[in-house]
Amino acid sequence: MLTAKTMRKLFSCLIMLLGGVIVFGTTAFAAPSITGTSGALTNKGTLTITGSGFGTKNPAAPLKWDDFEKGTSGNDLTGWYIGSNGINPKYANDQLRPNSTLSSKHVFTANAQYNSTMGLTGLSNSKYYITYYKYVTTSGGPSRNFKMVAFRAGAAGDWQNSGEWTHALLPSSSQSELIYTYDCGSGSGWSHWAGNTGFSAPGWDKQFPINSWNRFEYFIDHGDAGVANGSYYYWLDGVLRASRTNYMFYASDCLVAWPNLYIDSYYATDTNNAGADIWNDDVYIDITQARVEIGNAPTWATTTHREIQIPSAWSDTSIAVTLNQGTFSTLTNAYLYVVDSNGNVNANGYPFCSDCPTVSIAQPTANDTYTTTNTSINLSGTASD
Repeated sequence: MLTAKTMRKLFSCLIMLLGGVIVFGTTAFAAPSITGTSGALTNKGTLTITGSGFGTKNPAAPLKWDDFEKGTSGNDLTGWYIGSNGINPKYANDQLRPNSTLSSKHVFTANAQYNSTMGLTGLSNSKYYITYYKYVTTSGGPSRNFKMVAFRAGAAGDWQNSGEWTHALLPSSSQSELIYTYDCGSGSGWSHWAGNTGFSAPGWDKQFPINSWNRFEYFIDHGDAGVANGSYYYWLDGVLRASRTNYMFYASDCLVAWPNLYIDSYYATDTNNAGADIWNDDVYIDITQARVEIGNAPTWATTTHREIQIPSAWSDTSIAVTLNQGTFSTLTNAYLYVVDSNGNVNANGYPFCSDCPTVSIAQPTANDTYTTTNTSINLSGTASD
């Protein structure tokens, strides 16, 4: 007789089998399919993922990954463009995610410090995927303007007369969140405001909770100058908050379109005695949304906690990653997901379970794959502890 534990693990494994190797109909799903892994399930260990439909990713490594663990608390950040009007972004250990020893800290003091930027400059691609965790504490009244992420043209640190794409919060305004562009070629732009775009209601605590770690994600395609083929997507804690597609973001090349990316570039402290301390961790930036993640649920749609993984090799059938445990207490009960460059993902996660039962499927086939046009099938086989 199988134990309850084995039955639960069997169910998880069957989800993986049904999602990964049995194809209904004559055309296989375009999403990636994971069939196996090898390597130790340890933080910063190397894991090899095998399967199909992973697509291509060149280079395999992300454009930038920083968990800040190699820094020294109190020192300025290294490996980034940094800028400020006083206190530079620094390594810090006074606000940490579980399993972390350092994060980046950005200080904004009332009526004084308004700039504490970290970013990348000299960029030349048109597509970017960005994800990171952020923790915010505030003091005084609400700020009138907080620029969380901005792409800008011009020289590094140039804030005037340059094209831009910016995600900003306006906590003191009735229209309290917006994503906007400014076209240095035409001198015009657009604003994507709260209240008419699917954003939440006005109010700082409605935009994202303060005093907690929250995950921000963006996928931005700048498109081409003068062509309505740009798009962006913004997720907060895995939930899509805003998007726009088929839009012309800029009419001219704007001094090489948006070569500079800034995080936490501005927090207005000149009104309401506003101030804030902001921490970031596990910052991942790339030129494609192709990536590997681990999640806390057997389906992508039901995951409420995911952690990005760091690829080092990538082909259509094999990926090597350095495991990033993030805040998971253990990896053995997590699920593995691969996202391709088009945003397709295996809907059912591949389970990391060190004590999965041995499962053998005999009916309808003992082969690795099975194709049918039927809407349902009967499975039979064996499982053991």
